[in-house]
Amino acid sequence: MHPGVVSPFAVVTLQTLATDYATWLGVDLVIDQAGEEHVLGVNFDDFHRFFYAGCPQLCQQSGRWLVGVPDSTSYCCDANQGVALTSTGFTVLVEINRSIQLKACPGDCFKPSSWTESTPFPSGSLGYFPRHSHPLTVDSAGTLHLVYHLAQGGALWYAECAAACGDSASWQRLEIDPDSASGSLVADAAIATRHGQVRVIGTTFNGGVEYLACPGGCLAAASWSSTVIDTTKAQSPSLVWGSDSVLRVAYVGTSATRFATCANRCDTAANWSAVTIAPYQSDVSLALDSANRPWLAAAGGNFNDGAVTLLHCEGDCTQSPSWVTQPVDSVTGWGWISLAMDAAGQPHMAVSGLRVQYVQLRDTTLAPSEWCATRCSH
Repeated sequence: MHPGVVSPFAVVTLQTLATDYATWLGVDLVIDQAGEEHVLGVNFDDFHRFFYAGCPQLCQQSGRWLVGVPDSTSYCCDANQGVALTSTGFTVLVEINRSIQLKACPGDCFKPSSWTESTPFPSGSLGYFPRHSHPLTVDSAGTLHLVYHLAQGGALWYAECAAACGDSASWQRLEIDPDSASGSLVADAAIATRHGQVRVIGTTFNGGVEYLACPGGCLAAASWSSTVIDTTKAQSPSLVWGSDSVLRVAYVGTSATRFATCANRCDTAANWSAVTIAPYQSDVSLALDSANRPWLAAAGGNFNDGAVTLLHCEGDCTQSPSWVTQPVDSVTGWGWISLAMDAAGQPHMAVSGLRVQYVQLRDTTLAPSEWCATRCSH
């Protein structure tokens, strides 16, 4: 940070364990309709325990957070997880020993007694790489949509559930990508849904970013189509489907972070525009503000360069110079990251790695041009 320049970000450390290697893996930040904030994650070192923290307001103050460890006495789960917030509370899917467990909480989630557990997928994996992905989403009717593998490294499956989702029989399932359009099995996937339609972005083992689409009736194999939109070997896909009906995705390639977008007929690869917007990162998280402008939070790519950065687009997002990069000070980001935008269009982040940290602007009345003026770069 430049001498005499105060960071525009407030940072709250929610949980700390080891200080010399990454112990916290998957992390998700959710802002609910009331504006309350929730951080959920998985600890890798301390019995792989599940972690929850919640804050009603003024979350830049550490004393506003209520922290709980629902799995305080037993091995919980591996790093991969998917989080959905419905009208009945949180649904969290976590991977444990090659099965998928569902954790549910209707409220007061910092209390271990508020959580219930079930195993709707006795055999299954949420992704290959030991980090969170974005395999679970919920539509406006409250139906859950999931992409997963029967086993780590296996074919990609789609599942949906409308109610009683802790019961395996409540999930309807379909294998959607046995061989992959890229010729390589999907390693990690992100899913989005709007108006009964489903879109999936998959990153593959041997190279290629794959787009899969279903216009409706997604439990029928004939409803699905797929195409390769980028030949880059990639991981950590993050997908958003804006109210403008434009698809936007970010992912980490072998040497750079990429952003791709498509407005229509996205089953044709030529209709996608992809651009490099940052160096290689450990993890990325993409979100939109109320004007459908994309924002990207990025966690540094290695232990010696664990910087966290926040990028936003000003102009044509398919051009690298349109992306503005803001360093986020006092955050150790060698690990995993989640970005959420509040109702006012302000960014909030959760970062895991050496510790779990929460980040927001100190002054939420400032526009990006004001808090970014002295420290951002194109």
